[in-house]
Amino acid sequence: MRSRLPAVFGFSALIFLSVAFSPGENRASFSTLPAKDDSLISEAELSALFSGDGTDHGHFARKTFYSWTSKEQVDELRSGGTLLRKSKADDGAISVYDAALLEHRFDKSPVAQLLRGPSFAKKRYAWCNPWATVETFSNEDYGDHLLEIVLEDSAYVVGFFPGEKEPFRVFEAGGKPVPVAEALKHPERWAAVYHVNETPKRGWGKAKHDGTRLWPGKRFSKQVTPFREYVIINERMIRQWSYATPVLKEVLAQDVLKFRKLEYYCETADTASGSKDPFQLGYNGQYVIAVWQNGIAEKKFTDVLWHGLAFAGSRYFSDVHAHFAEKDLAEKWKEQGTAVMDFPSRRYK
Repeated sequence: MRSRLPAVFGFSALIFLSVAFSPGENRASFSTLPAKDDSLISEAELSALFSGDGTDHGHFARKTFYSWTSKEQVDELRSGGTLLRKSKADDGAISVYDAALLEHRFDKSPVAQLLRGPSFAKKRYAWCNPWATVETFSNEDYGDHLLEIVLEDSAYVVGFFPGEKEPFRVFEAGGKPVPVAEALKHPERWAAVYHVNETPKRGWGKAKHDGTRLWPGKRFSKQVTPFREYVIINERMIRQWSYATPVLKEVLAQDVLKFRKLEYYCETADTASGSKDPFQLGYNGQYVIAVWQNGIAEKKFTDVLWHGLAFAGSRYFSDVHAHFAEKDLAEKWKEQGTAVMDFPSRRYK
């Protein structure tokens, strides 16, 4: 029997949500954006603001994800559409993730074979915080509308590291490691993939399923910025997804607050070189990737930021980005529409 909340919440439902998920007393209200704050802030305070927004290769298991999407897709979801969608674009282009799975060296991997298969053909790309993907490293437009996705406690999260000798690792969503052989016995629990592309020249670009397709084993000449992403692959393991709820609006409001603080810090920070841009001063692409690989070794606020980033392009670390990220987040906060939630896993029980 299909179990589903009404697609559009009425007034009473919104009141219920605001009571059941009321913001903490130290958090911004979802009804207003935080005002411009010119008070001085220390690096320790910045670290605390962004703490918990990141992930690394040893701790990638999680239950909650964020995915930007378009108004058209929100309208489809509101009308009963499914959260996961076809992975291939209308012109036949496939993602870097799909292309990496198709490399010949994974042909004998049972994990790759399972991830290539029809059971996981529909996907949605996501990240562990909204702010790191509010701007993209390419000309892609992820959309102005934010979804939150929460997995079941029993879900598996698969780590996919194409450049490593052991490319696949599996954890329960709560963080417990799972032997790959054991995980293969329970494909129904596979829910998300933490995919990492750390080598700039490994990109596939616009590989296609037609006569011009770049077949597995070949390289695409265009450089692809090192990046990482989560790929949601199994609707049966999604406990709920939500859009424009009070809690989600508050998440965005908190991100606006973080970047207003960060922007002001960039404007006022004194550095040894006199630069007002501590990001570029401390930027080192390999060090950023090392933070992704090993976690936060030092309690520097830049390390905390690197820990939360999805893309490793140098322009992503400038005070200019801090300015535009704050503006984009504030504008997108205003774009969020009428709340909607769904509980996909209930339909399969």
